[in-house]
Amino acid sequence: MIEQLFDVSAGGLSRVRSLCSSPHGPLLESFARELIHSRYANLTARRHIRSAEHFIDLTTRKGIPLPQWNWDALQSFSKHLSRRRCSYGHATPTNQITGATQFLQHLRVN
Repeated sequence: MIEQLFDVSAGGLSRVRSLCSSPHGPLLESFARELIHSRYANLTARRHIRSAEHFIDLTTRKGIPLPQWNWDALQSFSKHLSRRRCSYGHATPTNQITGATQFLQHLRVN
């Protein structure tokens, strides 16, 4: 499903492979499936996937296990975004929080 969101002719294929082969690839794939099913525009869905990936990266680096991905972890993510010093870039922190929130809601439903 993730491959439907990325332009595979412009380096998107390697991006899709990277996402899918990560330890949390199945979670991202499931989230992508929900976004597609909910008829999100590809650009918006990609942004939400990117936010989820960023959230996963931060929680993994901080040693926060999946069962503890909750409101406190989201607050930590929000604080991280306010610093604006990482490779993900934070052009629109509010949108990243929205995407991460939707990702957490998705995990709770599934």
